[in-house]
Amino acid sequence: MKRRWILVFVILSVPLAVIFVLHIFGENRFDVPVYYTSLKKRPSLCGPTPVPYQIYSDFVKEGMLNIVFTYKDKPTDDQKLQMLRIKDRFNNSPVNTVFITVNGEPVVGYDHLQVILTDYVDITNCQLINEELKDAVLIDGQRRIRGYYYGADREEIDRLAVETEILLDNEEYKSAQEKQL
Repeated sequence: MKRRWILVFVILSVPLAVIFVLHIFGENRFDVPVYYTSLKKRPSLCGPTPVPYQIYSDFVKEGMLNIVFTYKDKPTDDQKLQMLRIKDRFNNSPVNTVFITVNGEPVVGYDHLQVILTDYVDITNCQLINEELKDAVLIDGQRRIRGYYYGADREEIDRLAVETEILLDNEEYKSAQEKQL
């Protein structure tokens, strides 16, 4: 009988010891990968690609997360709905949201940059290196691309929101959030 209690104690204490060690010495942290840290070939009209790649455009604010939505034409109702979900979710966060279009009207709450077609092609192909023509791009505070997303797909926008939250939990953005509050 006494051996049984010793065995039960050992069986229960080993997982607790593992959890205790992991809690003290482990770090539970996620990270979002950085795109284009090595040489990336862009279309020939774009010129040479600096490595690691960073975006130097007026619509990208340094020190803040940037979510850039690009549409050649007017966004659909689904795309607008997803854009507004992102805007509402990060309204009081250090997140800069920009909407770039050729033939569209502004979306409420977004910085709107209306450009001509050649500038749109330059922005999407050369600056954002958006080969798959996804609607949204996540750019960190150091002007590095962190992700591409389809703007009308709810799951993709949910992934954008989660990855933005992960980056906001990073120490770099916590101080910026505290300044805003």
